[in-house]
Amino acid sequence: MHDGAGFTLYRFDKDSSSPSKSNCNQACAVTWPPVLVGPGSRIFVDGVPTAEIGIVTRADGTRQVTIGGWPIYRFSKDTAPGNTNREGVGGTWFAISTDGQKVLSPAAGSGGSASSSAPSTPTAGTSSATLGNGSVILDSGVNFSEPNGSVGEAGPGCKTLVQPFQTLSVQLSGGPIKIWTGANCSGTSHVISTDAADLSATGFTQPIASIRFGD
Repeated sequence: MHDGAGFTLYRFDKDSSSPSKSNCNQACAVTWPPVLVGPGSRIFVDGVPTAEIGIVTRADGTRQVTIGGWPIYRFSKDTAPGNTNREGVGGTWFAISTDGQKVLSPAAGSGGSASSSAPSTPTAGTSSATLGNGSVILDSGVNFSEPNGSVGEAGPGCKTLVQPFQTLSVQLSGGPIKIWTGANCSGTSHVISTDAADLSATGFTQPIASIRFGD
């Protein structure tokens, strides 16, 4: 599914469809903007049964569109129509089909759901690693939870965060990145090559101040 501009629409497994409820708020909703509709507005759809379209009131009082009961979102780092930069990330975010089902990435397998095995341990690398020009979401809790919010960044090059962010899990897309304890990619660093459900497994426990992507 995509919106009128061609941008991919997603669903979140931590939401619910019966009853419809969004659990992506505050910082999460900045990274994953909900698809909203104003009171009295009309929703125009193509290829989706009318019965599958609905509205749910969010915690902040805004009205979010649902498909098959699932609240739908865009991803803030999808920069062009057709991008699916966070498909399957963390086993919780998936592109959504016309009936509200997940559109699984090949990595999720053919069993109809994301793999339930433990995520791979992130690797600590060296400066010789080839970095990817992708995107990353830094989560404040383990297992991609967001008790104190999350931060998103994307390449290319070195990106200094507005302020150092204590990160306990990492959602990665587009290849390895290097995380740093200092601004402007300085200080202690580690290379992260895959989603990390518990960043402390690398021994990197300091707040992340900057991130190096490929050029």
